[in-house]
Amino acid sequence: MLRCLTGRGIHNLPLFPPELYRDIIEWITDRQDLCNLSLTSRICSAEAQRALYSIVDLPKNTRAPVLWADTIVRHHQKALMVRALTLRFDLSFIIVPDLLLTSLQSIAQALGALRRLDKLVLIGHPL
Repeated sequence: MLRCLTGRGIHNLPLFPPELYRDIIEWITDRQDLCNLSLTSRICSAEAQRALYSIVDLPKNTRAPVLWADTIVRHHQKALMVRALTLRFDLSFIIVPDLLLTSLQSIAQALGALRRLDKLVLIGHPL
């Protein structure tokens, strides 16, 4: 039995096989729901992160590409989850040229870590 602490006390929950969690979580399409689910338990976290990182679509005009790249470089297991990546280059928010080079190097390092990447879409340009 899995013990779950909630605001109302400790409850015993049946422990299901991980495959069952995966089958259920694959039906969740809202990214915020997946993020929230990833915080509930270790099993849910692993399966929700697999769903979150399998297809990545990074918005432009944000720091998202750089933050994502830093995460991928620091967490090798997340890099292995990525199957498809859409990267919209618009790093014009970086005013200091040295930061631009560092950001591009971080993104390049993250791309190199994506060993199981099947599809890569690059849109725009870095400057």
